[in-house]
Amino acid sequence: MTPPVASILVQSYTLIPVAVSLLACLGGVWRANTDQPDRIALLVALMAAIVVGFFVAGWREPGVTTDAFISGVVLGATAIGALPVLAYYWLGRVAAGHRFLLAALWLASLLPLVCYLILAGLVTADLAQCPPDAYECPV
Repeated sequence: MTPPVASILVQSYTLIPVAVSLLACLGGVWRANTDQPDRIALLVALMAAIVVGFFVAGWREPGVTTDAFISGVVLGATAIGALPVLAYYWLGRVAAGHRFLLAALWLASLLPLVCYLILAGLVTADLAQCPPDAYECPV
């Protein structure tokens, strides 16, 4: 792969959390004035958890115990998939009347979001990819 193509791929992966968080915030703003339950937000968070769960399920290495692997899949699906979507949806719903505050909070939260996702990804990869007595773990 040539360096420009690799650079574009890395940049597109970093844009996924930004786009998902922005869409979740906008969804919260859109649903802020309704009294209906937030079934749509829960459904979107569930879909994000399923997508991340299937992605993490492909990481299994030989020698990883079933308990550790299932813990990694559940942790990854919850911490990487569902929680950020629900948190940004809630942010959009709570701060819907204050557009500039919402924009500032969303923008200020992107760096902590990326740090959180990296940490959650490392813990998830540790559970799903590292056998108990591995001398060299890929994480």
